[in-house]
Amino acid sequence: MKARFLIILSLFFFEVARASHPVHVSVVNLDIQSDSNRIKYSVCLFFEDLQSLINFKYNTLLDFRHQSRMTFKEQQSILEYLNSSFILKNSHNIPLNSEFKNWKIEDNLIWFFFCIEEIAEIRKLTIENKLMLDLFMDQKNLLILNNNGKEEGYEFNKRNASYIVTIGDD
Repeated sequence: MKARFLIILSLFFFEVARASHPVHVSVVNLDIQSDSNRIKYSVCLFFEDLQSLINFKYNTLLDFRHQSRMTFKEQQSILEYLNSSFILKNSHNIPLNSEFKNWKIEDNLIWFFFCIEEIAEIRKLTIENKLMLDLFMDQKNLLILNNNGKEEGYEFNKRNASYIVTIGDD
């Protein structure tokens, strides 16, 4: 039920934001696929907010409105930021290595797609989501978790930037 509420809430925020962008929100869709031994996830942000943050933090000028490709420096800056702000850790509190797959822009939003292979030994997953928290005090980060068919929703913010979930049916 909480997952459905967060999905509806995130859709509402994105619809409102298309017109004026009055909220600071991100959405991560995290899909744990134990039968395939992998985790797939996507990160969705307002591209103007991400541009501002990357420009300030990494001195890398981005302009997603007028480009369809990223330079190596742009991609490295963005991935460095995403990998330091959204972290998945295994049962031993060791960060998992995510493989960047692709990105796309839709309206005012930018999506990044990742995959983590070989998760067979992981029973607990720590999720740290600090996306955009260093730029906006009112930032809300929503996470929709599909844990082997069971959906859950989480909200991350400055006070609560981490959750631990059990993988599987345990």
